[in-house]
Amino acid sequence: MSGNTNRSIWWVSFPQVILTTAAIIILTKLTIFLKPFRWYFSFAALLYQHGDVIGIPAIIIKFSIPIIVGIFLGIFLKKNPYGTAICAGFLSTILLIWPTLWFWGDIMPYELQNKKLAFQVIFCFYVLSYTCLSAVGANIGKSVINWYKSHQGISIRNSLKPLTITIVKEVTNWQGTLKPTILGVISSVLFTGLTKVFLSPD
Repeated sequence: MSGNTNRSIWWVSFPQVILTTAAIIILTKLTIFLKPFRWYFSFAALLYQHGDVIGIPAIIIKFSIPIIVGIFLGIFLKKNPYGTAICAGFLSTILLIWPTLWFWGDIMPYELQNKKLAFQVIFCFYVLSYTCLSAVGANIGKSVINWYKSHQGISIRNSLKPLTITIVKEVTNWQGTLKPTILGVISSVLFTGLTKVFLSPD
């Protein structure tokens, strides 16, 4: 990533950030239709239900949303999809959770009042994971569209080797892919582990 690109990462379009944030929130909310299959996770379930309400499929689906949205940004957004994805990933998690944190004392039952700090820690990892994974998705999408543009008119057979090289380069790109991926995975794992602890009885 060039120095000029680094300086312009926060020069994003406000309407694009808002639309992307809305897309992440809507997709997150739509996962409620997967609840019969136990592929749905929400903080409401975490706070108000008892027992094991979270599973690996639910976690995978939840954290695939920012990656998918980021990929679409990388493919279809010409100007700074990386910065837009980061802003949208961060903003969407804030909008999804802030009412619970703000009105904790008013809406939480007595037995959960002492778990505010634990929930805040979980929330921080949630924000970090969505922000990082959105950036990873945008980088993947941008790589795909760049490869496509540079290999138009070339047969699939002849373009497989360049595609493989491009994928390897992007996967091993520390700043664009490895760093946010590692941060996203670590924060997602910590999010899942702390959620299990949160669910355990006192």
